Amino acid sequence: MALTVGEGGSRVEKPAAKPVESKPVESKPEPKATATPTPAPAPAPTPDKFSAQTATPQPPVQLTPTPTAGAPEKGNPAINVDGGKGATYQKIPGQPFIQGAGDSGAVHPNDVSQGGIGDCYFMSSLATVAQQKPETIQNMIRKNDDGTYTVSLYEKRPWYKPFGPEFTKKEVTVTPDLPVRDGNPVFAQTGDAAGDQRELWVGLIEKAYAQEHGSYKSIVGGYGSNAMEEITGKSSSTYSPGNLTIQQLADMHQKGLGITASSAADYKLGPIDLPDTVSKDPLYKNGTLVANHEYWVSNVDVKNNKVELRNPWGFEPPVTLTMDEFKRAFRQLSTNPLN
Repeated sequence: MALTVGEGGSRVEKPAAKPVESKPVESKPEPKATATPTPAPAPAPTPDKFSAQTATPQPPVQLTPTPTAGAPEKGNPAINVDGGKGATYQKIPGQPFIQGAGDSGAVHPNDVSQGGIGDCYFMSSLATVAQQKPETIQNMIRKNDDGTYTVSLYEKRPWYKPFGPEFTKKEVTVTPDLPVRDGNPVFAQTGDAAGDQRELWVGLIEKAYAQEHGSYKSIVGGYGSNAMEEITGKSSSTYSPGNLTIQQLADMHQKGLGITASSAADYKLGPIDLPDTVSKDPLYKNGTLVANHEYWVSNVDVKNNKVELRNPWGFEPPVTLTMDEFKRAFRQLSTNPLN
């Protein structure tokens, strides 16, 4: 029998049982679907006040059908994942950035809410960048005269090419049509709203990312370290949480680094669930954490020895752990300088 890693946390439509993902790390729920598998000390930052998004989807909007609905052409990558079944490309009335009530700016982590696809690592990367350096997100999207959008991503030089720049800027042009079913996006959800206008930046960037990689299926599973590099064009670093102190983690956050964290893997041997962190740790057994999932670090409190993490599902409340719990429950920490 083959040794497999189970999958956790993917979203689709209703806040039901916790969801899905494949590859190293996961996806999200329907508002949940299911799937198979050391510088000088600095004071802890004052966290921005994030309001959890509602698990109830926004009311359906009046959509404009796309003639080539679902076709992988004209900037429309193939909708080829289970969470996208029955979806077609339709134009959602909106604009890239809308500042919501109580938000500190037009780009805010509250805008990020993962849909029915296993790209939690990418959604968490967008959320941490939105918190730490929102202008990076705003500079990624340019509206064109023909109504399309150009999204800037970065391609890392392959290991087998020893010379040349480490990152090459890639401009991906996409239409404002997104995969929709029953009047709502099936993948990245829209952010804030102003009248009948929806905030589209997360969906536009996710679509460009899928187009650059070949299809929506091709972006299922991954790590924040790689995703942040494609967003910023800067090299990421990875750490074993067990080797970090609370002060080191606080210093990283205080310096403005983007930070994501990969939860434990759920190992299975065929139908047998093997003894591992997920099967033993109460944080996974009681549903506090989702296995094979990517979270982002929103605050570090040195005084109280606490780490605050957020789930890219958007409507989930923050998860606050002691540093010891964080070390025990997470397998990888990824950081990116953003600057």
